[in-house]
Amino acid sequence: MNEVNKIRPPLDAWLRDWSANKRYAVLAKLAQPSIRDLAFARAPVASRLDSEAAVLVLREFLALLPPDEAGPALDRLIERHPACRHARAWRAEQALNAGHATAAIADLKRAMAAGFDDLHVQRLLVAAYGSLPPDARSPEIAAAVRPLEDRFCGKPFSHFETTESGDVYVCCPSYLPVAIGNIHQAAVDDIWNSPVAQELRRSVLDGDFRYCSRLSCPAIQADRLPTRAAVAGPAAGNEGPERARLRDFATAGAAKLGQGPAFVNLSHDRSCNLSCPSCRTGTIIAKSSEQEKLDVVRDRVVLPVLKSANRVLITGSGDPFGSKHFRDVLDHLNPELFPDLRVDLQTNGQLFTAREWQRLAGLHSMIGQVYVSIDAAAPETYAEVRRGGSFSTLCANMEFIAGLRRAGQIRRLVIAFVVQACNFRQMEDFVELGRRWQVDLISFSRLRQWGAYKADDFARRDIFFPGHPEHGAFRAVLESPVFAEPFVWLGNITSFIGAAPAARARPQ
Repeated sequence: MNEVNKIRPPLDAWLRDWSANKRYAVLAKLAQPSIRDLAFARAPVASRLDSEAAVLVLREFLALLPPDEAGPALDRLIERHPACRHARAWRAEQALNAGHATAAIADLKRAMAAGFDDLHVQRLLVAAYGSLPPDARSPEIAAAVRPLEDRFCGKPFSHFETTESGDVYVCCPSYLPVAIGNIHQAAVDDIWNSPVAQELRRSVLDGDFRYCSRLSCPAIQADRLPTRAAVAGPAAGNEGPERARLRDFATAGAAKLGQGPAFVNLSHDRSCNLSCPSCRTGTIIAKSSEQEKLDVVRDRVVLPVLKSANRVLITGSGDPFGSKHFRDVLDHLNPELFPDLRVDLQTNGQLFTAREWQRLAGLHSMIGQVYVSIDAAAPETYAEVRRGGSFSTLCANMEFIAGLRRAGQIRRLVIAFVVQACNFRQMEDFVELGRRWQVDLISFSRLRQWGAYKADDFARRDIFFPGHPEHGAFRAVLESPVFAEPFVWLGNITSFIGAAPAARARPQ
């Protein structure tokens, strides 16, 4: 049975409704992301945010309509459901095939405002810009079209990241948005070497990187992926166990692994003391019924997978001190049972006090990196982007954390800043804060659409869009020499440096 036959019965039913003049009801069905489930049988490796399968359903239905109705029906669908990514993607693809790249880009930008990490939309956008002269391409597109055939990424061979749904990823879900399994449905070993996991590793070994978000990945955007030859070659001097591990993977070229993940990012509990508008619309604290499920996950998945890991990050989804579950996980860790494990903490800093540090006394020898998400350098901006937090409390706690770093009680201190329209002018001041606290790294990254923003609100905040009224001012800020300092990491905004309107050249 071919792909079209698999999805034909519901399409025929919808066509009958269309003929019966239930057109709005049909349009509403076509606007739902769930229609992609009709076509998922054709895609064994499916992204959490990939509209390609939904486009197939929509395209096949429109093909059943009379030719003079298909185009207007698609336009009406977009008019009534402007955030419908797959509808905009299909209209953009038709415009691109007709040679109208500018019209295609306009639709694709709107689609990305509704779901930035949609790989199908991203691929179409890269193709649309690729049909234009090089000087008409945005910096992120120029970075995205670099050939990667000879490059290597170790993440799919070492990374295990849990999420709130239970889905597991081998990289940040924004950078490689394809789940390899689910902690509620399978054992760790079965997830780690699932057919999807092996396919993702194959895509790296073959150099196509098909499932990676070339617009989101900091290593791709900053051109920091090493060549496979360099990874597989002899080490220059002493090499650590992780370097040796990756060399073995690059040399062997095997997608099925005989050892478990080295790095675990625990992000399956979103409980947090803050409600930052970039990732949630309100405060999230796990209820008692959810805590019971999290206890099962702790015993069946978390603690076993950490036995073979050498590093764990807690947490990329909320706050380790604001989550009862993650505080409980930390209470179960100790150097005797986990002698090779290093614990990294990612926090908003509001609850990282001397009292909390003392509570973790049994873990002090295991603590590696402390990563503090801040996103502002002024109290009023902090109140906006870190809803529920106090800038004065943050600064007081940062002085304490910085003291731990100076005393050698933590091995590395990183502060982070997600760039958007309301804070980009504070980027230089943020670097100065980092100097004051003597941090090891200051990390900047671009704002992402995690589903908490409405499409129009995200578009107002997305300073990276070339059509944003303050995009030129943002590009000019990046020309400051402070961003060339070795302790500043621009990651996925690196490509925006240079060629800023009326801006001076970046110092060498």
